[in-house]
Amino acid sequence: MKMKLFYFLCMFPEIVCMLCGCSQEEKPMKVTPNISLNKTDSMIMLDVYDKTGGGVYWGESWDRRDYHTWTDVKTEEIDGEYRIVNIQISPFAIGSLPATIGELAELRILYLNGNIVGGLPSAIANLTKLEVLSVTATALGGEIPKEIGELEKLKRLYLINNGMTGEVPVELGQLPSLLLIDLSHNHFYGTVPLTLLENKNREVTLNYNDFTVLPWDIWLDDKFIIPSIQYNRLLGKVPENVRNIEKWKHNKWLVDMQQEGYGYIE
Repeated sequence: MKMKLFYFLCMFPEIVCMLCGCSQEEKPMKVTPNISLNKTDSMIMLDVYDKTGGGVYWGESWDRRDYHTWTDVKTEEIDGEYRIVNIQISPFAIGSLPATIGELAELRILYLNGNIVGGLPSAIANLTKLEVLSVTATALGGEIPKEIGELEKLKRLYLINNGMTGEVPVELGQLPSLLLIDLSHNHFYGTVPLTLLENKNREVTLNYNDFTVLPWDIWLDDKFIIPSIQYNRLLGKVPENVRNIEKWKHNKWLVDMQQEGYGYIE
């Protein structure tokens, strides 16, 4: 009985193979080739690395030849290769952001902080898949490039505590997906564009800048939201037709506190 069971177990694989019509010859294993990082992405990331200090400013674990060691750089497999989709530039970085950053075609999230100088390159408009742009606590100056209005997938924009200046381009407010804008602690001035305030689902924060005009139209038309715009340079007498409406009464705290010597008079 034991011999019969042993014989059956030995023959079982052959029986199954015959029934299934498979060959007894050994099939070669399919080997999936190693997926590598896109060459253009690799070269651009190394350029960003070099232009923002490199070396100890990015951490000792970095190996230029091995993207697996690139801390704060995230990749995703797209069309058979890895693409860079998320970069958080080291808070210890020093230097300027190169225009080549605009060639990272799959980049969705860019965090920039540290001792970064210069301006925001207009080439950033080429990042058509960018969803989050955060530039905080840097030495970055200059104006917001109007080309930023081409980032149609941008959802959140943080330009906080930098040295940026100039008037805010109307193109920024025309971005259809942009639901959060925070431009606090800069030196933006002039008139707040109405385009920033036309999306009722959008949150806008403009505190600690040098804006001088917030159009009265935003109080009289419900399609406009009221931004948080404290500690700016708003000045003047509140028109009677604004002062008497509920929208003013409920939201005037958003504009109450201005820089010394400025403020509204009711």
